[in-house]
Amino acid sequence: MARRGAPKRRKEPVEEWLIRLEVSYARKFDEMRGSRSRPEFLKDLLDATTIGDVAVIIRERDEFRAEAEKWKKAYSDLESKYLRLEQENEKLRLIRQVLEEENKQLKQELAELRKQLKMSARERRAADFKQELHEILDRFGKNGRIKMLELLKRLGYSSDFKKHARELLEEWFIDEGKVLVSEELGLVVEKDPHYGEPAWVVKRLDSFRFGEVVEVEA
Repeated sequence: MARRGAPKRRKEPVEEWLIRLEVSYARKFDEMRGSRSRPEFLKDLLDATTIGDVAVIIRERDEFRAEAEKWKKAYSDLESKYLRLEQENEKLRLIRQVLEEENKQLKQELAELRKQLKMSARERRAADFKQELHEILDRFGKNGRIKMLELLKRLGYSSDFKKHARELLEEWFIDEGKVLVSEELGLVVEKDPHYGEPAWVVKRLDSFRFGEVVEVEA
């Protein structure tokens, strides 16, 4: 307890500011209250505050909806762009697949062309002749066999069959006893000592090597 006659404690600047603030709010409060009683004024103030809060909430909600619509549109645009990119990617994948197939085919053709360029004239002739003979054998032969006479006719000869048969055998075949073999043409000719060359039987070399038993045609 302060002694009587002791000097009063001087208020701090902060305390003086708070007092002035309280007085200022009190005066503003009274000005706003007017002739209304304090309870009535507080009720009106509370109602006004509630309406203001609702207005703020509505405004924030509208802002959120606008923002949400903006992001929704942005997402929709992005999704459409993604789908277009997916479609373009699928087209590119198909194009790449076609190009790879074409490239593979071109490589095969190039390899075959290089192989043919390296072949000698006889090798190229043998390859073409082999293909022709095998096509005749497959189409007109019986059980993979054909007589030399029939083969010569299919090659276009119409006379001197024995002469042409001997020329064919001498140029392309090697005598191995009972048979004549041509590695270049992939064929084997079975001899028949009782008949001349036009009656001999021609067949594929691979079937002969696999030990197929063949009866000589009469």
